[in-house]
Formats: sequence, structure tokens, C-alpha cells
Amino acid sequence: MIDKLEGPILQKVRDEVAVERPISLCVNDKPLIVLMASPLKLKALAIGHLLTEGILNHIDDIKEVYVNGFEVNIVVRPSLEKRLEERSTQKIKFSLADSSS
Repeated sequence: MIDKLEGPILQKVRDEVAVERPISLCVNDKPLIVLMASPLKLKALAIGHLLTEGILNHIDDIKEVYVNGFEVNIVVRPSLEKRLEERSTQKIKFSLADSSS
């Protein structure tokens, strides 16, 4: 319940509030990123993130998707492992570059 002021009248009313949670995204059981998001449609969120970031080229790159609470694990083809390692190395390089400025 919230207090809502309408003109001079204060009322207690029921209202909906958007909820965000940390969503852990793993690829092949390795942590990739934590996203803040509403805890709905987590499978679509995770797949969309991987496609947008260029980690996946196509939906067919995915073998399985597991959602467990606020964690999503996407199992991808083994040939994408190198791309994931390169991305991890890039993030480290960017972090080091950013910390020196």
C-alpha cells in the first residue's frame, strides 16, 4: 500500500512497483555477466544479450538454455569457446585501460 495525495485528500491505495533483480548470465557454466533486469522472460533476455553482443551469430549456435531462479546458463557450440575467451580478454584490457585514466 502507498499513500496517494489527490488534491487535499490522502488515501492508502494498492499500487504496482517494477522490480529489478541481478540476473546472472553464464555460458557453458562459466559466468559471463550480471544484468539488472525485471525477472521476466529471462531466456529471451539472455539470448538477446548474446546475439546483440556478437557472441552468438545465430540462434542455432545454442544447444540448451537452463533457467534456475535468477541465473541463466546457455550451452553453446564448442566452436564459440574461442570467441568467449577473446571477449573475456578484451574486457580485461578495457578495464586496465580505463583504470589508468
